[in-house]
Amino acid sequence: MRFGASTAIALAIVLAAGLALSTRAAEHEGVADVRHTTELLTSAVIEPQLSRDLLAGDPGAIAAMDELVDTRLSIPTDIVRVKIWDADGRIVYSDAHDLIGARYPLRDEELGVLRAGGTHAEVSNLELPENRLERALGGHLLEVYSGLQAPDGTPLLLEAYYSVDDVNARRSELLWSFASITLLGLFVFAGFQLSLGFTTVRWLHRERDRLLDKAVKMSEDDRRRLASDLHDGVVQDLVGASYVLAGTAAELRQRGEEQMAARLADSRQGIRASIQRLRSMIVDLYPATLRTAGLEIVLSDLAAPLRLRGIDVQIDTPTGLALPEHAQTLVYRTLQEALRNVMNHAFASRVTLAVEQHASCTRVEVTDDGIGFVPGEPPERGHIGLPAMADLARESGALLEVVSEPGHGTTVRLELPS
Repeated sequence: MRFGASTAIALAIVLAAGLALSTRAAEHEGVADVRHTTELLTSAVIEPQLSRDLLAGDPGAIAAMDELVDTRLSIPTDIVRVKIWDADGRIVYSDAHDLIGARYPLRDEELGVLRAGGTHAEVSNLELPENRLERALGGHLLEVYSGLQAPDGTPLLLEAYYSVDDVNARRSELLWSFASITLLGLFVFAGFQLSLGFTTVRWLHRERDRLLDKAVKMSEDDRRRLASDLHDGVVQDLVGASYVLAGTAAELRQRGEEQMAARLADSRQGIRASIQRLRSMIVDLYPATLRTAGLEIVLSDLAAPLRLRGIDVQIDTPTGLALPEHAQTLVYRTLQEALRNVMNHAFASRVTLAVEQHASCTRVEVTDDGIGFVPGEPPERGHIGLPAMADLARESGALLEVVSEPGHGTTVRLELPS
């Protein structure tokens, strides 16, 4: 989820930045288009037809230029008005004849283009006197200046007017083209990220399962080594001590020292009881039948001590119960702790142990009819088995739930994802 959220935020930032840059690029290209059109109009149409007669205001030259402009502008174009200026601010030609011969002061930008060439574009200020006839054209206009020369080398200035609406339409077309490229790139990037994310998640799940299996195996190996050390070390020493005490007690009885022999016999019984407890602990540490006989047989072994105490234990497991090794170990440890609590604290007469396998999870329940307790209360000192099992279940991706009420028994439920 964090990966997906960070990817979405990154995509949103890139999308916003891409659209902003696309908008700026479209605006730039839209203006560049009209400047390029004006340059072509200047060099290919207007400049070759300039003459001294046109500069002198000859009606025939003006009519010839009108015909040329009308012919060229009859082709679909965004140009709505054409003016030609000289360096003194005189309009030497315009398709609006009322402007020919009028003088208006040229601004620094216009003089710069007239003298140095190139182009300059800006939104028309229709309030200026020289633009009085353009007000009737309606809407906003964009005026573009381009430098040109008369046949005798006189510098002149071509001014072409464009409809801003047409320029904006062209800008929108360019924006959609740029935005389409941006969106396509983002979709490709998002697809790659999602594919990478899903692949990473699957790899993480496999790696988690591998590490969990490895951790369980290491834990079981440690338990097996500890059980082996106890069995081959301490237990054997105690067994040896028990035999020594038995032999010594027999010798004392032969010599008539019954009181001392009785004391040694009591000590031997204490040692044998300790041996039994250690052997029970060894079985708890490493149930040898878990891997060899399977979980079903082990569940019967876990229930045996309760049955010896007269507690009715019912076991309900599906035929051919099969779980991964780490899941078997978690189930075993959880049931071991739950049944130990029933035997030591619940004062129950009946216990039901059920295992259910579903498509999405495996559910294990231990239910007793004992005295129950309040689950939310802190555990008594030393009674930390179930909280510890809950932590182990959570680390394994499972859920351990304890449901109980004073006087109404207890249910311990473990759910493992399939």
